[in-house]
Amino acid sequence: GLPLHRILRGTEECELDLFRWMAEKCVSTMLKADNSGYTPLHIACMCLKKNHSTDICKYLIDACPESVRLVTGNNHLEFPTLPIHFVAGRCHLRPAQEVTILLLRAYPESCDMASTDAAAPRTSPFVKRIMPFLDKERELDADMTCFKEEMESFQNATSRARDPLRSAALVFDSW
Repeated sequence: GLPLHRILRGTEECELDLFRWMAEKCVSTMLKADNSGYTPLHIACMCLKKNHSTDICKYLIDACPESVRLVTGNNHLEFPTLPIHFVAGRCHLRPAQEVTILLLRAYPESCDMASTDAAAPRTSPFVKRIMPFLDKERELDADMTCFKEEMESFQNATSRARDPLRSAALVFDSW
């Protein structure tokens, strides 16, 4: 594996600052799989121990969101493994809960995907409890995005016209 993979698999837990420094030196390694087919996010989720591993998972999800959707490099598997499969079964642990929520926010469809070695995350009692809230959160985010676009249209229309009647016509036209 690459240095980024090896530092995560060490006997001691990796410090976030060191991991971040290494990742920023060679950004492409955040998407590369090691000889076992695991990306750094797979390994970080697999080795999730305490706060540092949680922070590394959060960093990888934020800095490299496409890694959430990457399956293990073993393409011959009928049900490839996503990073969420390593944490969803351990949701009795607080760090695993935090990472599971972030992974589901980034890739909600993974909730129903099974892997060769793990059931679909939706089978986890924790995931069953939080999915309605995450679904509602996504719905609210979509509504807010639509609302912001409408507000921008309204502000653009009203800021261009000095005459209130013309302004009202522009607003009506923009809707």
